[in-house]
Amino acid sequence: MPKLIKYFLLLMLVFSITSQAVEKSEQIVISADKAGLWGAKDAKGATLVAYKYSYVRELSDGYFIVGLTTKNKASAEPNDYGVVDSHSKLIIPIQYSGIDYDRDFKRFKVRLDVTENVAQTSKFGFFDAHGKEVIPVIYDYMERISNNGDEPVNLVKLKDKYGYINLITGKLMIPVEYDRLSIGSLNTDAQGNGIAVAAKHNKYGIISTNGAVVVPFEFDGIGDVESLYGIASGASLAEKDGKLVLLEFDKGKYLGTSEAPNIYSSKFAPHPAASINPKPFDGLYKAEDYPTMKSAWDAWKQNQLRWVAMPSIQINGDLAYVAFGQIVAADRLGFQPNEMGATKQKAGFTITTDFYDEKKREILILSS
Repeated sequence: MPKLIKYFLLLMLVFSITSQAVEKSEQIVISADKAGLWGAKDAKGATLVAYKYSYVRELSDGYFIVGLTTKNKASAEPNDYGVVDSHSKLIIPIQYSGIDYDRDFKRFKVRLDVTENVAQTSKFGFFDAHGKEVIPVIYDYMERISNNGDEPVNLVKLKDKYGYINLITGKLMIPVEYDRLSIGSLNTDAQGNGIAVAAKHNKYGIISTNGAVVVPFEFDGIGDVESLYGIASGASLAEKDGKLVLLEFDKGKYLGTSEAPNIYSSKFAPHPAASINPKPFDGLYKAEDYPTMKSAWDAWKQNQLRWVAMPSIQINGDLAYVAFGQIVAADRLGFQPNEMGATKQKAGFTITTDFYDEKKREILILSS
């Protein structure tokens, strides 16, 4: 065997052994001792988490969720939970009913089950990686608002009011004083700054995430607001005094209202792909089902459409454009094209993949 090949094989062997050693040195073993108490050690046997817990689970970044048998009568969990680091230092006290770790922002979302007015409920808040309470554990509801997946913001609810909060700074971007608050994922930029449709005293308006009023609170309802990175543009449907109007915008500035058209416009706009498949006949929508703006608006208010006056399925000759994500209660199916074939049947249409796929795999059957 040539010396060069022998040298190469020797290098590969050394690399393999070194790689295995590194991998092994990073291995963490979670186990129970003879007394049934749980802890964690590294591959060399050094204790990372002291053996004194009834529950241990490894997170990332050197953190562990630990638990002790719960003393919280309101909790449905068998343990109260907290967080320790790899030196067994307690970061978050062991008193919470649930903990989730957001690795992107190194934040811990905690849930505390409590009893209020005899009823059992939960409160939510956030801690940072040092155990500092960034968002107090007082909120009845928290929902991540995300466009690109990394916006550091949450919609929050306290009693019957809604607000909008930054989970990094803990700052309330929108105060918790609105009866309804809707922040679409496309109405914010990467930092979560943008606009929101809000309701107060039974009237709707639009506010920015810095608290400024963009559209005054004088409408009975506001539909989907078109925007780019949180800057309103174009025209959006709204209702005022029982009549449909269009809210007019120019580069984020509200210009006033104009009369809404009587005839529904589907805005047919093909796109290359979608990843959400509708559950047949659950909020299913064809453009011809709602021939006017008013009928589409009413369907949206009845929760039949995710967005106002935008079809989930539009038939255009033998071509169907399927906007999967717009259908209420959609189920995930995997990657599917938006543009599909449409074949007219006695009972309606059959939607297939034959626009791109010769096998003509059937996706949906639409009743007319």
